[in-house]
Amino acid sequence: MHAVLLIFCWCVCWIVSPSDIFKFLVATMFPTASRLETPYLLVALLYFWSGLYKVRGYFWSWVFQYQFLLMSPVSYPLRRFYLNEDLTPRTWSKVFGVIGAAGECLVGLGLLFPDPTVQFVSTIFATKMHIFIFTFGMGPYRWNVMQ
Repeated sequence: MHAVLLIFCWCVCWIVSPSDIFKFLVATMFPTASRLETPYLLVALLYFWSGLYKVRGYFWSWVFQYQFLLMSPVSYPLRRFYLNEDLTPRTWSKVFGVIGAAGECLVGLGLLFPDPTVQFVSTIFATKMHIFIFTFGMGPYRWNVMQ
């Protein structure tokens, strides 16, 4: 089943990267009791690996400000708050980018945690993160188009 999903993503969606392949391989290591747990596990691993990937300096010091915020119809008029006069990112926007990336990673770990309360809190944080993305980020313009 995982191989079929991986081939589908690669052939149709062009979204397979080495971290995606690793994510699918890790998902096969967990014993699943039902077919509903495998997609849940894949989503949790997606949050974890995506957040871990974004903790790199390239995301929080460049992509977050220029590809994520600057192209949004809501954030573009506010660019003077997250970009300096010379159009370099302000320190607070870099810190916010790191916090967002680390938070996404922690959401993935929280979803993998066996306690239902931790899973629920992680789901709330993921929902708030997506509300932020839709409002201030590339939400209406489909972020994956930029990749």
